[in-house]
Amino acid sequence: MISAEIAHWWLFLQIDTNVRLSRVYENNCSVFHQILTFAEVKTLNFNQRYFPMTKFLVKAILLSLLFGSGIGLEIQAQGLQWNCPTSPVVINDTTDNDLKLWTSDYWSQNLLEGALPFTVLVNDSCTTGTTQFRFILDLDLDGNGQPETRVDSDSLPGRDSIHFNNIASGTVLGGFVRSFDDRMVANNLRYRFYLANDSVGPFTRQLQVRFISGTTTIPAELPYGTHQVQWNATNGCGHTQTCTFNATLQDGVEPKVVCHPGLAVSLPSMPNSSVLLWANDFLEEIIDNNPNTVQIGVRRQGQPDGMGNTSGFPLQQNGAPQTNVSFNCGHLGANTVGLWVRDPFGRVDSCTTTVTIQDNNGVCSDPPMIVSGEIKTPENKGLADVEIMLGSTDNTGNLINTNVVSVAGGIFTLSNSAVFNNGATIVPILDIDHLNGVNTWDFILISRHILGLEPLDSPYKLIAADANKSGTVTTFDIVELRKLLLGTYIQLPNNDSWRFVDKSQVFTNPNNPFADVIQESIPVAGSTNFDFVAVKVGDVDYTATIEQVGGTSEIRSLKSASVTVNSKNTGEQEQLWQFTPPAHLAGYQFTVHLGENTLAEIIPQGDLTNAHFAVHERNGETVITVASELGAQPFALRVRPGAGPTQLRLSGDITANVGFDRDGAAYTLHPEFANANAVILGQNSPNPWTERTQIGFYLPESSNTVFRLWDAQGRVVWEKTADLDKGQHQIILSENEVRAPGCYFYSLETNGSVLTRRMFWRG
Repeated sequence: MISAEIAHWWLFLQIDTNVRLSRVYENNCSVFHQILTFAEVKTLNFNQRYFPMTKFLVKAILLSLLFGSGIGLEIQAQGLQWNCPTSPVVINDTTDNDLKLWTSDYWSQNLLEGALPFTVLVNDSCTTGTTQFRFILDLDLDGNGQPETRVDSDSLPGRDSIHFNNIASGTVLGGFVRSFDDRMVANNLRYRFYLANDSVGPFTRQLQVRFISGTTTIPAELPYGTHQVQWNATNGCGHTQTCTFNATLQDGVEPKVVCHPGLAVSLPSMPNSSVLLWANDFLEEIIDNNPNTVQIGVRRQGQPDGMGNTSGFPLQQNGAPQTNVSFNCGHLGANTVGLWVRDPFGRVDSCTTTVTIQDNNGVCSDPPMIVSGEIKTPENKGLADVEIMLGSTDNTGNLINTNVVSVAGGIFTLSNSAVFNNGATIVPILDIDHLNGVNTWDFILISRHILGLEPLDSPYKLIAADANKSGTVTTFDIVELRKLLLGTYIQLPNNDSWRFVDKSQVFTNPNNPFADVIQESIPVAGSTNFDFVAVKVGDVDYTATIEQVGGTSEIRSLKSASVTVNSKNTGEQEQLWQFTPPAHLAGYQFTVHLGENTLAEIIPQGDLTNAHFAVHERNGETVITVASELGAQPFALRVRPGAGPTQLRLSGDITANVGFDRDGAAYTLHPEFANANAVILGQNSPNPWTERTQIGFYLPESSNTVFRLWDAQGRVVWEKTADLDKGQHQIILSENEVRAPGCYFYSLETNGSVLTRRMFWRG
């Protein structure tokens, strides 16, 4: 029969084995050591009374009980055992999004992150040699539910680096090298992955995935999603154990919304008047740890949303948030509005407020006075988004903003204005995007007009050519427009981007519209026609984009031509790059990127002068813009150090990349390096692009080539293989080859080498 003392000791062991391993080691280390000491003492008495048992065997039994409790893993003498989770770990993050981690523009968005160190405890009873630990971390960074990126502690990436999509490449050093640390610190202080190995007991190690900066470590800050870790341990006794589990990191804070206390809005003065209010008009504050990810919706109380629902988060018919509500004469007085927020996990909150609709302009009673008209280009294309102003002519002459703009087709409508009977005039205004529609071909046409070779055949073209608004067309207008094209100006100093001429004006001499006063306003009193002709200043060939105000026009062409580039050494660490455009061009323009080379001198040649060039500093790189309306004039650049033309590329980043022949046909220009001995992959043009873009590249020798297009998640969306001869080549991509608007990467593989660049498709 077992004595009461032994029974008490056995019960003590049984009770304590119900404590989980992590809790014993992290919170009860002293208790654990007391149990071991107690066991040793009791073993001596136990041996004398019952059977021989060493203190080491008692310890082994005790450890077996402790580590086996709640874990279900077998432990052997001098073996290894993990407290490995048997089900996926879910961590609800309550911290604010760090705007300096995982924010680079090649991620799909500013990724949300939280602390996820994948902490485990491992018991190692082996007393021989040193135990080796390793983690293999598989991350889902593109949010598609499948890990695509691996971090291996045996081959860790460098500081601020991760090899995105390297799992598909089959090697931990494959994929795309991307950064995750955008803090303003020195490079040697940026975070890198780190395996933390800490002792928490005589036989137990705590392992974590952490970031390290200098001597400071923090738990790994990983983007939201489900990730997997595999921990490996091999001890000096020859035992190896593995622990693998998934962990889901997600937002743990429910959103809260606070409504603006109330609004009062008057209906605008126009027939069938209504006012559109947006969700943000009713918003006072959103409270959330990641407010940028919270969607907002609004509905008028009792009004069904696009899905037919009168409660819950308001949605449009296509399932997108309903972000605006409309009010008209039927809503005069106080109206209750519900404002909703929803986070990415479907958690919602709402508040209510009121908006009082007023009729200060009397549009809901007496029939309003109406003034309407059209604004169209000389080619009869309607121009939207033009602001319509009212000018009083009987007192101060001040312009009064009516908050009315032209809509699709160039149509505008005004009604019930208080100054209609007060000598008012209608004045259209649009002064944005001065470069829209302006290119070297316009300069060539203006130059031909000045020389009498080919007169501009419309009064509106002559008004467009008068860039400095002097009432004449001279070479000074070309000088002003060239500064705009080269990026020296961001807008014309003495002119608006658009001028609007009364459509009913008849010019005394159409070949000299400046002989008359150009009518750029229409008086309300006594007028029945309020139509205007929209003239884009500088655009004499009518190529300005009108579908989207603020969008620079694109010169679409399938033709291409090569600019010959010769390089030669001219001195110590200096080179001269000679540029020779194709002889058939009547003019050209482009942006020259010098890479790591430093510009020493621009050398105009032929009829060019320094006025045909501009120098810019962009992201630490010297960039040259050049424009010639004087034909295929050559020029040279002296650079240092002489790194060769493989550093050089042409683009349309500042000045669009295009040349024009004598008939106005457009060509995309590519460099052809007469003495280059390396593969060169050019930047696509235009970039960003919509319908199509062209990519030029140069091969110093015949080669089998593989061209690939990748989306932002690293998936190949288009591929082309071809055997090509030495020389300049081009790839034309159309919107059919891409999937969704955003950032893409393209690569050229030749003879085992791969070059990669980035592009952006607007969609």
